[in-house]
Amino acid sequence: MTRQGALPREGLEGRVLQEVLESLPLPVHYTDLHGAVAGCNRALEQFLGRPRREIIGRRITELFPAEEAQVLALKDEGLLRSGGRQVFRLDHQGPAGPRHLLAGKALWIDAQGGVAGVVTQLQDITEFRDLEAEHLESEGRMRALLEGLQEREAQFRALFVAGNGIKLLLAPEGGWILDANPAAEAYLGYDLGTLRTLSFRDLGPDEAEGDMRGVVESGSGRFVRKLRTAAGEERNVEVYAAPVEIKGRTYIWATLHDITDGVQAEAALRLSEDRLRSLAESIQAVIFRFERDGACTYVNGHYERLTGLPPGPVLARKWTKVIHPQDRERILDGWRTARKLGQVHETEFRLLDARGEEVWVLGRTTPERGPDGAITGFLTTCTDITRLRRAEEALRLAAKHESLGLMAGAIANDFNNILQAVWSSLDLLESGAGDAGQRAQALAWARGSLSRGKRITRFIEEYSGQGVGNPVSLDLGRHLQAFVADQGVPGGQVRLAFEAEPGLPRVLIDPDQLTHCLKAMVANALEALGPGPGSVRLQARKPAPCADRDGVWILRPQPGPCVELAVENDGPAIPREELPRIFDPYYTTKEAGRGLGLSSVLGILRAHGAGLHVESLPGTGVRIRVVLAVGGRVSSDLADLPAGPGAILVVDDQPEVLLVISHLLQGFLDRPILTASSGEEALAIARERGGDLGAVLMDANMPGMDGTAAFQAMQALVPGLPGILISGCDREQGLALARTYGFSGFVKKPFESEALREVFAALL
Repeated sequence: MTRQGALPREGLEGRVLQEVLESLPLPVHYTDLHGAVAGCNRALEQFLGRPRREIIGRRITELFPAEEAQVLALKDEGLLRSGGRQVFRLDHQGPAGPRHLLAGKALWIDAQGGVAGVVTQLQDITEFRDLEAEHLESEGRMRALLEGLQEREAQFRALFVAGNGIKLLLAPEGGWILDANPAAEAYLGYDLGTLRTLSFRDLGPDEAEGDMRGVVESGSGRFVRKLRTAAGEERNVEVYAAPVEIKGRTYIWATLHDITDGVQAEAALRLSEDRLRSLAESIQAVIFRFERDGACTYVNGHYERLTGLPPGPVLARKWTKVIHPQDRERILDGWRTARKLGQVHETEFRLLDARGEEVWVLGRTTPERGPDGAITGFLTTCTDITRLRRAEEALRLAAKHESLGLMAGAIANDFNNILQAVWSSLDLLESGAGDAGQRAQALAWARGSLSRGKRITRFIEEYSGQGVGNPVSLDLGRHLQAFVADQGVPGGQVRLAFEAEPGLPRVLIDPDQLTHCLKAMVANALEALGPGPGSVRLQARKPAPCADRDGVWILRPQPGPCVELAVENDGPAIPREELPRIFDPYYTTKEAGRGLGLSSVLGILRAHGAGLHVESLPGTGVRIRVVLAVGGRVSSDLADLPAGPGAILVVDDQPEVLLVISHLLQGFLDRPILTASSGEEALAIARERGGDLGAVLMDANMPGMDGTAAFQAMQALVPGLPGILISGCDREQGLALARTYGFSGFVKKPFESEALREVFAALL
């Protein structure tokens, strides 16, 4: 075996060789004939990630993964048998991941020239391997590109010629036509030979050279041009152009689309839009356009002419500010409903002009729809109806004055009859004619006439909204049930029914006044039904939404929890414009039967702070809806001050009333009775005889110092002085006044002697 190399030996030569071995950047190790590692350099330590003490003496199978160790061992056996050198590639799985190695092996020859083992050198060629793979891949792509160049050129030519598209091949410089497909020849009216003598700018009046340069610089282009055909016809085309490389040169491939019809249609549309805009600006109505989200995108000039306000705030999403505050929420609710249901919404409301004055308009909101039927926006027109509303209000006021005149005449007639009966009775008593029975009858006639006068006075209070009566906590459903059970509906063809939802909260209302309202509303429903069959339905329920398109609010309800009372019939409808008038005195849709009926209902509900809505729909009759607040108003307790042992002072500015009351008190009180005809006179008596006063009976309303002010001043002079307030106001207001000013009791005018006796019995 020929000597091929030797490893480090002892002595200086050995040390030098070992230093050379250590300085090599490639991993090197040598194994003995038994396959154990006899030596290595630092590069191998780094390669294996182990110190030298763990490498020397170990076999290859202990240092390399099994597959790599098997390859290395087989290579060592072959080298020991055959000699020579070995160079081969080896895939290594090391701590840093998979690597590609180039391994070199040679025999280790000792100093005597014998074979001592095998020397192995490893070189990491991973990066070279990757570069080689990339090079081979790039070489393959280039070969495929070169091989397919002719095929792509043929495809390009086929694509250029085929189809109905108008295609031109142009030179970037000057836009000269180099080629054209048959569709371009037919469209332009020139044969291919003629076209090759023309540039793109020769086909029309527009400059094209700048467009060509832009296509080359940006890589694509789209522009619109006018072209003139061989027949002299001007056409509008949209040009799509892009650079294309053919055999190393750059050209422009242009595709033309005729848009003449579209341009003409667009011009016609612009003309139509200009006409519509001109019409919108000249029309005597405000026009708004809204997006689906409520943003206003257009308002015509009539808005500024009508209101004196600029359109800027409206277009800046502040259009609700120009609506009257009392109408704002109603309009927003209607707009939301129109948007949700996609329906036309029409209503009357008020705008505010630059001076803050009301402008009545009739608003109509119509959905705009796209081709697919989906809502894209809303168009609202507002027509000025201020003059019409004022004229209607004048007519309504005249009708109300007529009704009030009728009511005043009827009341005067009733009071004349009452006064006549009382006067005649008094004349009979004064003359002494007749026996005791006739005189008692005359007295009963007088009392009955006065009772009728009291009822008329109570109606006037109810109509004016000042008659709350004696409110109590009331179960509305049970009251309706009892009312229906007590009613006798004439004729037998009309059915009176009621329905009450369970669990409704109680309301605070005077039961007698509620019964009066029910009787009036049922009587109105029966009158509407006429002699034929029909039904009247009473319902107690939770409040339902009230649509403006169905009816009108006569009284707006107060905010807060409430319960609804509905009275409806299936008789003929009432025109919407007539609905607010049905609560006027003596109004009726019949020629006969004029009366006070529903007008007293309006007053009672106004006094209780209730809401009132009336609606009439063709084919469904009339529905009156009363919205009652839950709980209601409650008067507080009065001052608990017992009367002293002194005189009773009666204060009233009416001499007749003062005389009658003092005589009544003398009839059942064993005390001195003093009188005063004004608050000032009562205060003077209190200064003079303060300690002698036991109680005061004080009229509330008097000229000069009224009763409440006088009583407070008297209490300052006589602390603890009790008082009883008398007034013609309703009970609740009277009790509130009495409590506020420290009275111990209240008596409502007109009163009977028994009422006066009861209040003084409680006081004394």
